[in-house]
Amino acid sequence: MHSMSFSSTQLNIAPGTLIDCLDPRMMVAPYSNIDAVGTNDNPITFRGCGYGQHRINFNGILVGNRPASSSSNQPTRFKYCNLIDPVGDFAIHITNTVTTAVPLILENNSSTNPNAIIKIGPTAQNLTISNIAYNEMDIHLSATAGNIIFAGTLHIPQNRTVYFTPYIDGAKYLFGNNTFLEIEGKIKAIGNSFTDKIIFDRANQSSYEYYLAEVTSIL
Repeated sequence: MHSMSFSSTQLNIAPGTLIDCLDPRMMVAPYSNIDAVGTNDNPITFRGCGYGQHRINFNGILVGNRPASSSSNQPTRFKYCNLIDPVGDFAIHITNTVTTAVPLILENNSSTNPNAIIKIGPTAQNLTISNIAYNEMDIHLSATAGNIIFAGTLHIPQNRTVYFTPYIDGAKYLFGNNTFLEIEGKIKAIGNSFTDKIIFDRANQSSYEYYLAEVTSIL
C-alpha cells in the first residue's frame, strides 16, 4: 500500500495506489470520508491481502455514517478504482444514517468479478447523489428508509443495469434541476400500484416536494 494519506475524518487515496485489505471488508470509520481518485492510466486497486490460495477474500467497501459536512469541501468519491474479485454482496456499498451535504461521486469504476455491484441506499435519512457514470458494474438503488435524490448525472453504460428497489410505502427517487438520466444499458424498476411502489419525482431543492406520478414498472 502506498500514496495514502489520512487526517482525522478524511482519507485521500492517490492514483496508482494498491490497497491490500487485511480485513475481508474495508469499512470507512463512522463520520469519516474517503476520496479515492485514480486515473485511466493509474487506477486505484483494492484487493484482499495475501497471495494465491492464501489470499484473504475481499468482501467489498462499506461507506456509512458519512459526516454532515466536509471542512475541506472534498466529496465522497470513487473514480477509476478497480476492485479485485469481491466475493460479498457488493463491491461498494454507500449508506448513511444522518443527512449529509457531502457530494457523492462514483465514476469509471470496475471489477474483475462480472457480478460485482455498487449498492446505494440510506438507512434513516435522505441520500443525495451527485454523479454516477461509466461504472462497469450494475447499480442497485434502494430508497426504502429515506429518499434518494439525484443532483447530477446518472449514466448506465451498455451491458449494465440500474435497479430501482420498490418499497411498501413508496420508494422515492427524486430528480433535481439540471439532472440527467442517461441509459445506454438497462433500467429495471418493478413495483405495483398497491404495494411495493416506486415513485420517480422532481425534487424541490428547498422543500423536497413531490410533483410527478408514481411509476410501477419499467423494463
